[in-house]
Amino acid sequence: MMPQIEKNIPIPPEKGPGRPTKYPLDSMTPGDSFFVACAGEQRQIIAEQVRSAVFAYKKRRGGAFTTRCLPDGIRVWKIA
Repeated sequence: MMPQIEKNIPIPPEKGPGRPTKYPLDSMTPGDSFFVACAGEQRQIIAEQVRSAVFAYKKRRGGAFTTRCLPDGIRVWKIA
């Protein structure tokens, strides 16, 4: 059976930007940074979660960020 053609059906709005980010990426300007403390066994897991969140944000909304693992945590900078 062929689908019926319908006229004058409004297009629903696109989805919103999604859920809010856990980190303050929206509020950052170039040169800003934030630090997430992590040590011990959880260090690698938390660092990977932060990197993943930054990557997903860049993919959806753009921007340039860089991360560095430090002895007591991870720091994220907005560079552009």
